[in-house]
Amino acid sequence: MVENAVPKVSVCMITYNHEPYIAQAIEGVLMQETDFPVELVIGEDCSTDNTRKICEDYAKRFPDKIRLLSRSKNLGMSANFLDTLENCNGEFIAFCDGDDYWTSPQKLQKQVDFLKDNPAYSLCYHRAKAIDEDGKHSPHLYQRKKVPTCFSDLLTLPGHHIPTASTVFRNEVPVEFPSPLKEYAIDIVVYLIIAGTGKFKCFEEEMSVYRVHSGNYTSSVNRIKQLNFVREAISKTRDHFSPFWRDEFEMYLSRLKADVAFVYYEQGENALFKSSYDEVMKYRRYLPFSTKRALFLRSLIVWLRFRKNVLSLHD
Repeated sequence: MVENAVPKVSVCMITYNHEPYIAQAIEGVLMQETDFPVELVIGEDCSTDNTRKICEDYAKRFPDKIRLLSRSKNLGMSANFLDTLENCNGEFIAFCDGDDYWTSPQKLQKQVDFLKDNPAYSLCYHRAKAIDEDGKHSPHLYQRKKVPTCFSDLLTLPGHHIPTASTVFRNEVPVEFPSPLKEYAIDIVVYLIIAGTGKFKCFEEEMSVYRVHSGNYTSSVNRIKQLNFVREAISKTRDHFSPFWRDEFEMYLSRLKADVAFVYYEQGENALFKSSYDEVMKYRRYLPFSTKRALFLRSLIVWLRFRKNVLSLHD
């Protein structure tokens, strides 16, 4: 990384209680081999573990490369993200959350070179490896052949497509979000805004790692909260785009509702699954056949379980 110059790239990193992972995330940025200056802007959101101390140690060792934003109180994910993003001064911005990390020293150079040579593109990203907390590979994420290259793709293509730690984009995003969106400032909303300014490019090379946290009951509850939060964010975002995209937004929201139903099914929460299933079916015309089939089969299993329980009561 070139030092003591106005940054060409600002790396936006938010972190909260990432003690086991934050050093690896920071090291992935520091190892970048570039012919331009890079700054790392860390939004440390008042962690209750040793995350802040680790960040402070790195900031003291690399004062010309790292700017640490230490919060006096917990801001929450969206506010922390927005403030950290607003503090990024580079011509280009890269994302890397505090529990993810980069694996290629040439990552930033390759992506910035592409954007400089291709002005029609506003963002580029790449494939990523997904691992669980034990470091085991999780192949189900980020492996789909068709990936988003434009606005409609972000809303209509099923599955996980853009790993957060893979993105580099031009610093043209209006960080002054409309007031209703400020509490919903998440990556998908940023991508939708960026997609209005140019095309997206996906590199096939894996140059980062996304960490999938445990699948126990507690994390399933958090998963439902996360899905509902994204639903609210997309619902609010929809109002700030042309009605032309109504069906695309409904398609995305319907998939999120289906995901909630799937989580309830995995938890064995039959009543909640049934309620979610009934809600999803109101929007079934927006769902792909594979999702409708999977939901129907699960609803059939839930019905059979219920019938079995009723019959056992009469034995």
